[in-house]
Amino acid sequence: MSLLDFIGSALSIAFIVLIIRRHRMGWLFGGAGSGIYVFVLFQSGLYFQSVLFSYYVVMSIYGFILWTKNVDGANSVIVSRWRSLRTNIAVFIILIAFGGLLSIVLRQYTQTTMGFLDATITTVAFFATYLQARSKVENWYYWVFVNTLSVVVSFLAGLYFFCLLSLLLLGMSFYGIWRWQKIVVQISSE
Repeated sequence: MSLLDFIGSALSIAFIVLIIRRHRMGWLFGGAGSGIYVFVLFQSGLYFQSVLFSYYVVMSIYGFILWTKNVDGANSVIVSRWRSLRTNIAVFIILIAFGGLLSIVLRQYTQTTMGFLDATITTVAFFATYLQARSKVENWYYWVFVNTLSVVVSFLAGLYFFCLLSLLLLGMSFYGIWRWQKIVVQISSE
């Protein structure tokens, strides 16, 4: 367990707490924590996750800008639904298949031992981040999948703070589903 792993975890927890509360400042904490994890994950041989966290740094800027523009009277971001369950299932299957293809490339050019899991986490998380920046409730379902796999991968890679972070984020993803679903129901009943 390194100091960088710990700091990245702390910043990531601040990110998710603020995002669940629909506060745009969360994106700044997310960008900082992700910047740290780019290095930590690369050093651990999780190359696609390192690329993923580079993407998170860029998306933190995008999310912050979007969430600055998309607020309600209480200065909280407005959440909505993305697509039907059928569409989400089709997208999920495509993302996993793409992760499988990426894992073939990863195994060909690196020494990775967890190529499929690394690539699958990355592909699904790319899309979940996009949905999160667009304030779509469905992002939390994708995060449940990503965080579940991340618990396993980070434990096997010896990243114990990241493992605990992933476990905590898994629980917070379930809370995010509940909280954002409740908000969408309130908005649709008004």
